[in-house]
Amino acid sequence: MDFKIVLEDEDLSSTCNTENLCYAGANWLIRKMAGASSPDLDITQEGNKFHFKLHSLVQTKEMDFTVDEEFEETQQSGVVMKVFSCTLHN
Repeated sequence: MDFKIVLEDEDLSSTCNTENLCYAGANWLIRKMAGASSPDLDITQEGNKFHFKLHSLVQTKEMDFTVDEEFEETQQSGVVMKVFSCTLHN
């Protein structure tokens, strides 16, 4: 079953934590804009493939992955991480 979820919630603004942006070296204006914005999260699934899109006033970040396959994700700091997603069965 394919589906799309769109979250528009002020609780997502915690992803724009200004302290983390300060640590990452973002200037004052960017930190203030990020702290004032409420990002939206779009999640789309097609079979085992997922697409996440987090967009705000300051930035847009997208991530695609397939369940049970390793993929790379680039952090804001530029660090590239290898990630493996899997399903849990009870």
